[in-house]
Amino acid sequence: MGLSIEGRFLAAGTIERVGKNNTPKRTFKLDIQGNSMYDNLAEFTLWNTDVSLVENLRKGERIDVHFNLNGRTWQKDAMTEVVIMELRAWKIEIIQRTTATINGGNNETSVEPENNGIPKGSDGKDLF
Repeated sequence: MGLSIEGRFLAAGTIERVGKNNTPKRTFKLDIQGNSMYDNLAEFTLWNTDVSLVENLRKGERIDVHFNLNGRTWQKDAMTEVVIMELRAWKIEIIQRTTATINGGNNETSVEPENNGIPKGSDGKDLF
């Protein structure tokens, strides 16, 4: 199931090599606060060639992230079963670039997303 969500790009981690095949993996953080007064952050994972999708993004840029929600269970011990979730990004679209001013500072025009950060299904409709 393909989902998408809008938010402001915060930061990307370094590229890691994981597993026996040395697979490239990278995480990045997105502020999906919308109109809430509380922080609402999401961490997405990029795999393989997708690790380069965040290379040219700058902090504060408004982006639309397309992702899959992956989950599995892990039996920690006889009494505890843990569900491990991953937001696996596979496409990023820039909605609003951060541009530099003549004075060398950053100037960002504030544009609210139409869906206020509500995740969308593959049909484009809000999930909640």
